Amino acid sequence: MMKAYIFQALVDIYGNIPYSDALKGVNSLAPKFDDQKAVYENLIILLDEAIVDLKANAFASAFSGSDIVFKGNTTKWVKFANSLKLRILIHQSRVSGREGYITTELNKINSEGSGFIVGEEVASGGAGFFVATAGKTNPIYDYIGIRCKRCSTGFARFNRPTKYLFDVLIAANDTFRLKRIAYAKGGEKCCDSRQKRCCRSLANYVGVPFGIASGLQLRPVHTLALR
Repeated sequence: MMKAYIFQALVDIYGNIPYSDALKGVNSLAPKFDDQKAVYENLIILLDEAIVDLKANAFASAFSGSDIVFKGNTTKWVKFANSLKLRILIHQSRVSGREGYITTELNKINSEGSGFIVGEEVASGGAGFFVATAGKTNPIYDYIGIRCKRCSTGFARFNRPTKYLFDVLIAANDTFRLKRIAYAKGGEKCCDSRQKRCCRSLANYVGVPFGIASGLQLRPVHTLALR
């Protein structure tokens, strides 16, 4: 399931990616790229297999504490798998010719019957492991993201996407991915209800030239959207 979760995010960002030939180490130093549609379809298969495995191998109560997400709740893991499947299908909903495939897969989810994750945070904090309280937040996120009182840290503006990545996305007019990996010029406040126009303009997204240090002094350059 985690493989499906990670590769789905990669397809969302990059489209065609190394998949069938990936993760082979020195046996495949230049893995071939697979078509994004084929990757999406295989991820659905992985999730179907995960659901079957989960139902056949419920968590033993003695090990439920090892699961920092759902505390060994098999039903919630199945719902999470269905939710991932739904997200993959939604991301193809406007692609011509995919209607039949999407309908078939939705029917399979409905027939499975467990439903979807609703009103829960699916993360290591979802089961109380990390909480928005001083000293109990994720230490990495606290360092490079947002502190428990919802204020950005200085290092949240240190890591920045490259100019090359922005140039590729801007050339493709790909605001969908662009707005999900970065904030427009001015930071996250640029995206509040009063300044949404700033986020819509491609001219407000500028990356750092590769190899140049992106220190805190580079305030005008865009920061990663650590959401």
